[in-house]
Amino acid sequence: MSADISRVRFDPLRDHSGAGIQQGRLWLDADVNEQVAISDRRARAQVADLAPTPTITSRLTPDAFNVELSGGKLSIGAGRMYVDGLLAENHGTGTSFDPVLAEVNGTGTVDYQTGQPYWPDPMPPDLPTSPGPHLVYLDVWERELDHLNAPHLVEPAVGVETTTRTQVAWQVRVLPAVGNGVTCDSAIQQWTDLVAPSPARLTTGTVDVDPVTDPCEIPPGKGYRGPENQLYRVQLHSATQFTWSRDNGAVASAVDEVISDTELRLTSLGRDDVLSIKDNDWVEILDDRREFSHLSGEMRQVTVTPGTTIVTLSAALPGDLAASTHHLRVRKWDSGLIDIPTDGSAVVLEHGVTVAFSFEPDGTPRPGDYWVFAARVADASIEELVEAPPRGIHHHYARLALVTMAPEAVTDCRPGWPAAGGDGCACEICVTPD
Repeated sequence: MSADISRVRFDPLRDHSGAGIQQGRLWLDADVNEQVAISDRRARAQVADLAPTPTITSRLTPDAFNVELSGGKLSIGAGRMYVDGLLAENHGTGTSFDPVLAEVNGTGTVDYQTGQPYWPDPMPPDLPTSPGPHLVYLDVWERELDHLNAPHLVEPAVGVETTTRTQVAWQVRVLPAVGNGVTCDSAIQQWTDLVAPSPARLTTGTVDVDPVTDPCEIPPGKGYRGPENQLYRVQLHSATQFTWSRDNGAVASAVDEVISDTELRLTSLGRDDVLSIKDNDWVEILDDRREFSHLSGEMRQVTVTPGTTIVTLSAALPGDLAASTHHLRVRKWDSGLIDIPTDGSAVVLEHGVTVAFSFEPDGTPRPGDYWVFAARVADASIEELVEAPPRGIHHHYARLALVTMAPEAVTDCRPGWPAAGGDGCACEICVTPD
């Protein structure tokens, strides 16, 4: 889900190393979030720079994400692995005290089909039945958490959430039938297509707006003409359609009850008359299962039953959402689905704000690709994006193993640490024949 924030200020090209607090000044969410982003980037860059390869297992947990195959079932080793600087941790099964980190963790393997914490219902659930070889790989990304998909964030003492979280999620997946004779280092076209970053790009702009007739509205002119400061979020629903929100998609509610496939009772319609779900609003209905399967939710217009939190949907929900038990929720958008112009022309959102899409030649746009940009009343400005890549969601990948189902065999593809050098002229760096 999306955080209720004022803007995103972090820019890695400015080389900031920290944010300092000044006495007697306003306390802004953007400053705190920028410090978090600075620290996160530093930690990830340091790991990536110092490790011998972009993907590396922890020296303390050398069996991390080790893949084993027995009786047609895959198991995944417990431990920590760094992928492009992101720490993916399989907490395993069982309990064991870790004296280094002074915490209790698991050391047993987890089952591919039933034990993955961020993929409780793999789609498809079964492993390939053909002999193979098949490439088993790790997909790592950061997801946004709020009280809708992480109810523990609500502090019982105050009854509301005060902060959000980012979480490193991971999934072990299988790329089937990658070709006979391949090795862990082989060029594999399916892999190249999988790991290619999104080619979608976004450019923001403004246009003149029509004259107003209401004397309380801001007169037309150049730049942003809205009455309030906003953080716009533009998000791909599919490769050819997008939607947008003026509040970063932060207006949302949990579903308290599925009355029918066209009627939902929400926990709340919103905090006030502005930041709430109202008649004819567009909402996206989704759950954790859709999110972990990298799928968008279902877009519907709603009608609110007066005096209640019951909303009626413009069309029935599919069965997987109507019967969902995985944090079913709705998110408000300020538009329905908009077709992306094939000629690259700009689309007017509101108040003179425009966005235009372009696409790099390689890769496939992904549902959930999103951009955010601030609009400010004081100087009628909007944050300038020029063919900007998506702010998220960015997936990072690592090859784990090549497996064959008949006969059962596993080739470990995880890069390991170079063997420690001894006295004298022993090798200290391992190189390939290339």
